[in-house]
Amino acid sequence: MPDFTVKVAQMETGLKAREEQFKGEIQAQLGYLRSYQQKHQLSDEFYKRWKDYFTCCMLEKKLFLIPNQTVTAKLPLWYQDELHATLPYFQNHHLLYLREYQNAARLLQLYLGLRQHNYQPLTNNQKLSVINQFFTGPTRDFLLLMLYQSMSENKIKDIKLEADLLATCQTEPYRSYLTRMLQKPTQVLSAADALLTQRNQPVRLQALAAGSRLTYVDFWASWCAPCRAEMPASKNLKAEYEAKGVQFVYLSVDENPAAWERAVKQLGLSEKESFLVPNPATSGLTKQFNLKEIPRYVLLDRQGNVLDANAPRPSDPKVHQVLDRALEE
Repeated sequence: MPDFTVKVAQMETGLKAREEQFKGEIQAQLGYLRSYQQKHQLSDEFYKRWKDYFTCCMLEKKLFLIPNQTVTAKLPLWYQDELHATLPYFQNHHLLYLREYQNAARLLQLYLGLRQHNYQPLTNNQKLSVINQFFTGPTRDFLLLMLYQSMSENKIKDIKLEADLLATCQTEPYRSYLTRMLQKPTQVLSAADALLTQRNQPVRLQALAAGSRLTYVDFWASWCAPCRAEMPASKNLKAEYEAKGVQFVYLSVDENPAAWERAVKQLGLSEKESFLVPNPATSGLTKQFNLKEIPRYVLLDRQGNVLDANAPRPSDPKVHQVLDRALEE
């Protein structure tokens, strides 16, 4: 217990010193800026712009410790209140052109979310709730866009959450960008999407998709070890979701049909769910999905629309969230 008390005291001292340093820095910067303005007879607008810049730099540094959840959880209450008190500054939407303002807003959003959720990692829905609760106007919409970009970079597809993002975002050009990114691709059907059954009969992907609420497409090949390694998880996923209206379709890009058929038997895939993509190197289907590596997973709705062109793989826990959300639509 004494050791903990010492550490708390050390943190208090360090934070107070840190605050004094920041205060001294900005006072020196603004003092120099005022004298420079007067010496060169520059406008008040010049002074204000640079004052805004220095203030945003200071806030960014003040909030920079937030990404460390362990440190953030141990911050003394007076310092947490100080961080919370910076929130009104982020009504200065005209400062969004400054990278430092953007960074500070994102850090404050993270801090407010951690504090509200007992310093535990936040889900994307919780992040959205925090943004809507504490931020308004263009700054809120900038943070919404950053949330979407983070989801996109991590290949997270959440149809309901994306709809909520678009419904909330009102500021241009953020709204237009979100609209473009969230527009569903056109139907996957084209003359080039014909597949072959094991009986060498043609079938279209749209016709397959029409048979179920959702279709989880698995692009694989007999020679692809990672593809085959996912098959046990895929069978478990199928057992869980097939009764809910999700069908599983396995599309092989094997150049050798005999190798494909042999692998189908080895893996225990049924004939009604396993198909061959003819001439995969030039297939319109592989080009449409920009298929450059496998395994690759795609989620379709009943109309053959692409809900997720980079769906999580069967062994990824995120796949449950994606399927559950899609089934709710």
